[in-house]
Amino acid sequence: MKQIQFGNSLEDSVFINFGIKLNGRTYDLMEKFKKNVMRGYDATYYANLAANEKREYYRMVAGDALKRLDFDPKYDKLLLDIGAGPGVLTVEVAKLIGESEIIGIDASDDMVDIAKQYAAKENVRNVNFVKCPAEEAAKIFKQNSCIIISRNTFHRIKDGRETLKQLYIVTAERNKPSLYIRDMNRNMSWQLILEESVSWSEKSKFDRLVENPAFYAPEELNKIMENSGIDNYKILDGRFTENAYGTDTNLLENEWVLLVNK
Repeated sequence: MKQIQFGNSLEDSVFINFGIKLNGRTYDLMEKFKKNVMRGYDATYYANLAANEKREYYRMVAGDALKRLDFDPKYDKLLLDIGAGPGVLTVEVAKLIGESEIIGIDASDDMVDIAKQYAAKENVRNVNFVKCPAEEAAKIFKQNSCIIISRNTFHRIKDGRETLKQLYIVTAERNKPSLYIRDMNRNMSWQLILEESVSWSEKSKFDRLVENPAFYAPEELNKIMENSGIDNYKILDGRFTENAYGTDTNLLENEWVLLVNK
């Protein structure tokens, strides 16, 4: 099978192979690209996916993030979830941080509305959601005030270098990591993703992944960090620090985690 290469933007995304046949199913990549990427997010579909099929995954991400950040509820009072989407990760974090508060920000009105409804449904009160693009976080949050988490958002940001600089402004000064970003690795095994996708019900993992216009390999992320002027960071393997998440263990090996100290 030929490699599938994603570019750094919608304009330069390149699909080397236009059709892949697997277990009797044909995946027309260009058709998926036109149908899913060009139409933008279906907020309701994404919310249902996250809250149902991926909920346990987000629980594990929440625990992993707080462990790697060495979260302490006595001192760490405010967290931000960047690109919160339907709020599932934000709510799962909120359940673990006691009386501390987490604010999820997202550029989509629909996502913010859905996230608020989801938090109410889960009866979680130490969470709020605000419409705000990631690159504008420094405009509405105080300097050195927040611990930041983010999952599967960074590759969607147009200017990763500038956004990291803005997030760094609001990141709290601690003697340990204050920023946790998790995302997919461009160098992931696409054959693995395709093999796993056939087990999904309504749509496949591959369908979802094709909606993503770009991912970064660790070496690309390292260059972005160097250009941002932020030097106290680590890029780590995405596998969880404790336990494994069911059948997605292999998928997690194709994620990276960025930790930034300030």
